[in-house]
Amino acid sequence: GRNVAANPSGADDAQLSLDMLRQKIPRLASDEPIFFDHPVDFGDPEIDGKSIAELIKGKPRFSPVEGLDKSVWEGKHCDGCHEWNEARLCEQSKNFAANDVSVLRLQHPLGTRFKVALAKWAQGGCK
Repeated sequence: GRNVAANPSGADDAQLSLDMLRQKIPRLASDEPIFFDHPVDFGDPEIDGKSIAELIKGKPRFSPVEGLDKSVWEGKHCDGCHEWNEARLCEQSKNFAANDVSVLRLQHPLGTRFKVALAKWAQGGCK
């Protein structure tokens, strides 16, 4: 096997990859704290000015599952499939906060900035 301690370039490469991914995470339009029931400035005109509480009762902008026929999800409300509430959403949001690049993994039905906001909300204690 390779002696990673003697040649840490593998770790350096991993860090470089992580740094490059982090550059792709969209920034929110505001650095203000995020609250569950207060309007958020996401930096996305489609969802700006809405709260997390409002958005989880709304309709998806993108398919929740890649390749899913539009007739299954378009025009439907998120709560038709999900039973999100503040506590459940906080638990999910903590995952995004713990692993920041995870927000890039899958396209979210409300967009990536929504996941970025959820992570920030969790970092602030899910208030």
